[in-house]
Amino acid sequence: MEGTNRRRGDSDGSQPGGGNDAESATSVNYASVAGLREFFGETTMHGVQYTFRGGLVLRLLWLLAVLGCVAGFLYFFITAIINYLDRPTNTKLDTVATARMPVPAITFCNTNTIQAASLNESEANLAFLCAAYRRTNTRSCPFTAARLKEVVSKETRRPKQIFRDIGQRKTSLILDPLVNFFFETEAITFINSSYLETSVNNGGICHTYRAQGTDAEFRRTGADAGKKFLLNIDQNQYSDFIVELSVGVEVYIHNTEEPIVRGRNAIFVGPGERANIALKPLHRTVLPSPYRTPTCTEGNINRNKSKPYSDSQCQLECQEYYVASTCGCLSFTVPPNVTLKFDSGQTVSVYCTANQFVDCTLPALVNYSLEATDPCKQYCLEPCSPPPDHFMYDFSLSADVFPSRIVADSIVDVLVNESLYDYTSPFTSSNLAYTRENFAQVTVFYNSLGYDSTVQQKAVTLDSLFGSVGGNLGLFIGASLLTLAEFAQYLTRFFLACFRQLREKRAGSADVSGGGNSEKDGDRTELSDPVA
Repeated sequence: MEGTNRRRGDSDGSQPGGGNDAESATSVNYASVAGLREFFGETTMHGVQYTFRGGLVLRLLWLLAVLGCVAGFLYFFITAIINYLDRPTNTKLDTVATARMPVPAITFCNTNTIQAASLNESEANLAFLCAAYRRTNTRSCPFTAARLKEVVSKETRRPKQIFRDIGQRKTSLILDPLVNFFFETEAITFINSSYLETSVNNGGICHTYRAQGTDAEFRRTGADAGKKFLLNIDQNQYSDFIVELSVGVEVYIHNTEEPIVRGRNAIFVGPGERANIALKPLHRTVLPSPYRTPTCTEGNINRNKSKPYSDSQCQLECQEYYVASTCGCLSFTVPPNVTLKFDSGQTVSVYCTANQFVDCTLPALVNYSLEATDPCKQYCLEPCSPPPDHFMYDFSLSADVFPSRIVADSIVDVLVNESLYDYTSPFTSSNLAYTRENFAQVTVFYNSLGYDSTVQQKAVTLDSLFGSVGGNLGLFIGASLLTLAEFAQYLTRFFLACFRQLREKRAGSADVSGGGNSEKDGDRTELSDPVA
């Protein structure tokens, strides 16, 4: 009976490993191999518990298998992180059908930037051009250098106004008497010049059509429903001051609030042509930074906030900053009441005079166009890129000869009645020759009501990243976020155990040192007793 009671007592708590779980947990040294074995035996991570069970060969095989799976997980984990940080994108393509489409802005720029008649109207006009192009004592510029300097120094007009005075006027580009043109029973209506806005850019005078009200939408397709323009190239006004290798107009299709950059995305239409421009709009949506190239809005350029951002607007403003930093004055393309600010704190708010344009602005514009690297990088972190959400206009162009012989006679009849036809012109050997060497027709229309849409999307989102990491975590090592919490708990216990052992070791060293001093004191006392 006593033996039985003793065995029962042993099983109730006297044996090692008996008692409740809390007492057992506190008795384990997590800084030892035993603590590691206990953790691997209890963790939910698959396979690691077998590295402490069975024979040596079996444990080595399980250890290799676990290490291989951990290495596989780490490889796919690092790959997923790198792929996410590379910011890959997908593009979604779609075709959207609509009941109506907006009329874009349509800008016309004559390749001839100077009206020959304007040079004869004022000596100042001719002197300004001669000084700008550094011409003296020639047939087209009969001025000495001193005389040019004197005339230009007295010029009170700003360069913008001078270019308006010497450039082609919109009433010359579009002859209003021909707007409502009737040929027998057929009537053709062209856009009136009153709908055009004149602007001055670095390439001279341009005229822009911006539709308003009910005319601002296309509700039908085809050339018959398009916007028709009858243009007067007016070769009689081409001067030998600037030798033009071609004759015609540049046509730009762009958003209504977007400026143009001469020579960029231009459609060239020559005289004697009927150009049919079929628009193919594209709506493009791109992700914000860092998924796309940063624009000037994200750089250190202080944009004109009154206008919406566009890549053309960005290029124009970079050019304006280049001129302002070089010449200390504003180019004539800067809108009114705008002050350009630089990082250095410098501000420029005064427009360049005629003298400054001749001496500095024009050479600066030439240098800007000849820079080997993009000068915009001086004022933008990156070159200008399209805005995140914008419309682009692609087009297809078809052309035939304009006008026919019969229509040419009718056009000249109208011009004669309006006293706009000059029979002394060298181009008036016949009505057909005159019209084909001076007139062109442009029709802008849609082939279909709708547009193509491209939307840039994230190829790897945060959700897909977590899904990829979690899938590989479960596939290779059968773990989860809670398993990571188990490892965190074990590491906490491990460091606490190490800290406790270090503290006990230091305390033991102090006790040993104190005990040795006490024994020495006792010896001294014993030795002194006999003397006492």
